[in-house]
Amino acid sequence: MKVASLFLAIIFVGALVGCETTHEERTALTGSLIGAAAGGIIGHQSGKPIEKYVVCPKCGTTLQLPATATTGNKVKCGRCGTSFILR
Repeated sequence: MKVASLFLAIIFVGALVGCETTHEERTALTGSLIGAAAGGIIGHQSGKPIEKYVVCPKCGTTLQLPATATTGNKVKCGRCGTSFILR
């Protein structure tokens, strides 16, 4: 997926650069490319959110919790329907 996205981005940039443009358009393109690169670097460095998992006490199914889940939240198993509180 990353390779395909990179490939499409290169084609897009190549198409934009190859067009006859004014000074203002080139300046805008340069600024947008710098912004996109900076955003990509910052996004990569910030990391991915930590995924939380819990096992249903009744049926043993592993449930993925939302990133906002904390101790004391009530969770319902999607498989057996058992509700329990996170500890």
